[in-house]
Amino acid sequence: MELYLAGATPEVIAQTLGYASGDEAREVIQGAFGVGAVAAELARLDALLTGLWANARRGDVQAVDRVLRIGERRLALLALAQRTSLAESVAEGRRSGLEALRDVLAGTIAEVEPTSRAPLARQLTIVMEQLDNLPGGQEVNPVDDLERKRAERRAAASGQ
Repeated sequence: MELYLAGATPEVIAQTLGYASGDEAREVIQGAFGVGAVAAELARLDALLTGLWANARRGDVQAVDRVLRIGERRLALLALAQRTSLAESVAEGRRSGLEALRDVLAGTIAEVEPTSRAPLARQLTIVMEQLDNLPGGQEVNPVDDLERKRAERRAAASGQ
């Protein structure tokens, strides 16, 4: 479920975890989180809130600030869901999720042993392709492009 919360698509989750298809992974995800980008984002916010709640209750000022900001984000998200079409919400939610997954993968690639990088680099390439295929996805900032190229070089260097 961590992959889903990080924004991975059912197809990516199926490939990573060994489900027979994206449809099978989608069924598991829908059973756990419900349907739609709003449900996914609310689940992500809930997971973050759960991790911060105990510290906020003990008076940790930074945790209190984060809890309040998560609450504001939840309210804004619910208001957005009421104002926008389902297609717009799905596209935006998917983009932010894929961007989060891209960042996690890029960071992980930099930290793991060289022999473990190839599968992660392949995963990062898939995520980058999916971002490129979203409306407006061809507008890649230089940092994203640099990370993608580094991941490709690492994959090639590790023999994959």
